[in-house]
Amino acid sequence: MKKTICPRDRKNFPKTNIALNIIEGDEHLRVKFLLRQLKEEDYPGNARIILEAFNRINIDRIDSIGSVEDYDEEERTYDLPSFQRRSRPKINFRLKIIDPDTYKILGYAENMKEGKYANALLELSTDDESVSNIYRIDFDNEEHPIFYLNSQLKCCTKQLKPIIAEMALKDILIYLLFNREIDNLEDHKWFQFSQALVAVEAEEIENSEASKKLEWVHKVLVKFSKDKRIIGQVIKGFNND
Repeated sequence: MKKTICPRDRKNFPKTNIALNIIEGDEHLRVKFLLRQLKEEDYPGNARIILEAFNRINIDRIDSIGSVEDYDEEERTYDLPSFQRRSRPKINFRLKIIDPDTYKILGYAENMKEGKYANALLELSTDDESVSNIYRIDFDNEEHPIFYLNSQLKCCTKQLKPIIAEMALKDILIYLLFNREIDNLEDHKWFQFSQALVAVEAEEIENSEASKKLEWVHKVLVKFSKDKRIIGQVIKGFNND
């Protein structure tokens, strides 16, 4: 039975689950595109996935990606014939998930740039009205955990964003270092992000006493707090723009 979705059910597709990387073709540019966690229960199976690349002058519409039910979460490359290789123009992207019968937009993501939303540590959401504290982190899916921000803080100020991001990073690292079920620490993107701030060998930190682990976490947080530009690398869509 086909699932029906009312206009008010249009979903803002998480930008953190979208990877966009522009590469050069023979004459024009191309884009490597990947969606993560596209859930068929959120959309009709026959809904079409559309990607648009545009700037003030040109627009390319990529409608060959396929349907929700057929999408296999494999990165694929698509041509951008309106964008010449030699000029390397700035390109914006938007994603649309469209009902093929009514042409209504069921899901969307706008104002995306190359690579900006790939490899998120945390996906930002304000959809959980039950968050009574500042935030809650759902670690059910360790590869793509969700950061639920208190809905009353949707429009929090630039001054608050770095503080909240730092708190979230601390919780991430505590979970990572003290969760015995996590293997191959050196391959984990959270560790790699923090290791780039304060160098340490994975084996060294794994075999350290709790006090040494916490000392390293503290050093990471101090380094992180000094560069507010990187808060968007912890919580995508939570930038200081």
